[in-house]
Amino acid sequence: MNITQKANAITVCLFKVCQKHDKHYCFPSQTTIMRLMKWNRTLDISRATLNRYLRIMEDEKIIIRKRRHRKDPELGMVFKSTLYFITKKGLYMLMNLGVNVQRALKRLLSAEEVQNKKPVDRYPPNGNGLTKIGDKLMDWVKRKGKNVTSSILWNL
Repeated sequence: MNITQKANAITVCLFKVCQKHDKHYCFPSQTTIMRLMKWNRTLDISRATLNRYLRIMEDEKIIIRKRRHRKDPELGMVFKSTLYFITKKGLYMLMNLGVNVQRALKRLLSAEEVQNKKPVDRYPPNGNGLTKIGDKLMDWVKRKGKNVTSSILWNL
């Protein structure tokens, strides 16, 4: 396995944890990620290697890590768990790997619409029944040069 394949496996693992709890984020410990990787993907890596792959994924903007900590008057800096968010680029990468990310991508795109305060128009004027999200996915697939119909795309 090369670095990209291992990073992809870690991304799939993080996505499955997010999906299990029906959230757009997760906060597993590094020990939990290593345990899940060993159990699900038969990939045994050290903590330093995991941190290197997480840094690579963060540099490639596949995930966003938010390290959480607080100041304690007696103990000083107390570190808490790290939040992991899978970005739009990460979701598209997972879709290319064959992972069903339809629900998560729909949630992410609708959150972006709300954040940008654009009116939500669910049905395009052409009347073919595709939602705006479906159109965005199809445009993305066309840009990538793949010849995929909407029925195949939604069954990934």
